[in-house]
Amino acid sequence: LAELFTPSGGMFQWQSPGVDTCPISVCDYNVEVCRVSEPGQDFYFRRRPSLQGRSHSVRWVHLEAAQGLDRLNLLRLAVKYNLHPLSIKDVLDNRTATKVDRYGSNYVVSVDILGLPMDFKNRASRWRAHGWADVVEPPRVRIHRTHATIFLSPDCDTFLTVHQERSDKSSWLQMWRQGVEHVHGFCRVWKGLQEDLQLGDGPEDISSQTAADLAATKKKIGPPKRMRQESAEFLLYESLHRVVQQLRPIAEAYAQRLGFMHQMPVSQLTKDWMDEVAEIKLEVYDVIRSIRPLKSVVKHLTEGEVISKTAAMYLEDVNDEIESTIADIEHITKMAVTLESAHQRHRDKSTSDTLFALSILSAIFLPLQFATSWYGMNFVEMPELEWEWGYYYFKSVMFCVFLTSVLSILLFSSGCLSWMCCVRVASCCGRGRGPQRD
Repeated sequence: LAELFTPSGGMFQWQSPGVDTCPISVCDYNVEVCRVSEPGQDFYFRRRPSLQGRSHSVRWVHLEAAQGLDRLNLLRLAVKYNLHPLSIKDVLDNRTATKVDRYGSNYVVSVDILGLPMDFKNRASRWRAHGWADVVEPPRVRIHRTHATIFLSPDCDTFLTVHQERSDKSSWLQMWRQGVEHVHGFCRVWKGLQEDLQLGDGPEDISSQTAADLAATKKKIGPPKRMRQESAEFLLYESLHRVVQQLRPIAEAYAQRLGFMHQMPVSQLTKDWMDEVAEIKLEVYDVIRSIRPLKSVVKHLTEGEVISKTAAMYLEDVNDEIESTIADIEHITKMAVTLESAHQRHRDKSTSDTLFALSILSAIFLPLQFATSWYGMNFVEMPELEWEWGYYYFKSVMFCVFLTSVLSILLFSSGCLSWMCCVRVASCCGRGRGPQRD
């Protein structure tokens, strides 16, 4: 461990290919106290400090590597907490799929985190705040991907998380959407978890407070959070629960986008929109593909001997929420199929109307073309060509043919001529049967 603090002057000299440093936060808490600090060098060599109160304490160490991973800090944590080299290799590789495993004495959970980028949330909030739901087009949905590796000690008193940025290269749609810019965002799972741990924390020194001040303080800050009353396995449940909660806004964003398209007239659905609908179907399949391994992880945690029965009971709610989220996201696919069907019906109707118009024009001008070709034959014995009023006779014939064609089309369109034809056919069939026998 000391060698890792002298990478350029110790026995093993090397340079970290990652960033120079990434923030580490340490949260020591129990029911009475919650302390959050940024550790120095003494953190790696000293024992865990004792907290005020009689309840058991839990330490949560979080390595925020969204801007890049500092390998020196990761190796220092690996030496301090005796992390298995294979688990550290998975963290450095940053391509591990969602899974749960046991390396050495620690349980390791790798999970993909999907959420909306911060700029999308800001635009969507302004879009709803100004009441633009029926006026302005909602923004195009983009998904921000990160990855977290969670280490849980066998005694459930130490909880270590490593959060890294993961580009869309982890998605199987990367080759399909080649050239699309990387989506940047900020994952609030760990920041919100830390804030909730601190919420409900009273002052450490309350001996100088009066009874009235103490009652007012307790009323102001409220009771401690449930997660501070449990061990680190409950912190694991809270982390997975918040990861699943980030999936719900994705389904809502897709529903708002497709709902806006559905409210527009079918004739105004442009080709770009229909191309986007086709991409949304593929994106939804990719989201479901990323969620389903998390369901297997939760099932393994609840059915195995990793956590206690109390935490397993809470994780069953996470499993139910995953199934509900998958059902909602699958419904997005049905909405996209409905839009595509409506657009296809509109295109088929437009094609039919075009063919109907061409058929009417053909029905009108075909007899005229026949008369023109008839009198355009180069025969010598054609008396009409030598008539004095032959030209006016031809114009009269053309006008009568044109008028007859137009009237016939109007009668067929109104149904009168078709009804007369049916009656005529029925009467002819009746006469052809002959007298009926008793």
